[in-house]
Amino acid sequence: METDILYCPACQGKVRIPRSLLGTQVQCPRCTAVFLAPPPPTEFAQPSSYSEPERLIPQDEFTNSPRSNIGVTFAGVGLILMALLSLLACVFRLIVAVNPQIMQAIMENNPLGRPPQEVDMKTIFLVWGGLFSVVSIVGFIGGVAMLLRKGYPLAIIGSVATILNFADCFCLPFNFFVGIAALVTLLMPAARSHFER
Repeated sequence: METDILYCPACQGKVRIPRSLLGTQVQCPRCTAVFLAPPPPTEFAQPSSYSEPERLIPQDEFTNSPRSNIGVTFAGVGLILMALLSLLACVFRLIVAVNPQIMQAIMENNPLGRPPQEVDMKTIFLVWGGLFSVVSIVGFIGGVAMLLRKGYPLAIIGSVATILNFADCFCLPFNFFVGIAALVTLLMPAARSHFER
């Protein structure tokens, strides 16, 4: 059976369509959008009246691209590593907040000088550590979702959480880079096709 390759106008997914369906209403197998397949180049026949759209077969070579699959894996591992490093920084802040001796030593050896007396560093460390612990856990869950190829929205949210994770100055540039790389990878149609629907 002769086929042509088209792009779905809704999701830009690459699909293989039998020549016999050119010029008719068809349905994308990925996003289920219904669109009019262009007529064959040699024929200028009018499209048939609207009827139940035909389901198309996704192009396997495009869907199972090993390059996009490896990219999703690397991005997922990156999200998990950054989340674990940031979580360690948050746990350190929480430990410092509940231990007055360590807090005192850190404040005395601060290269920027002691903070003003009216600033409650314990509360700042508790809020900062608690807030970014949650952000780190969301990034970790997003990385796991990428590795398991389940929960595409979770993977997107985890990537954004990693970008916004300011848990530690040392991790900040790495979090930003890994989060952006994961988000760009996830927004590619080939990568999205690897996730379960």
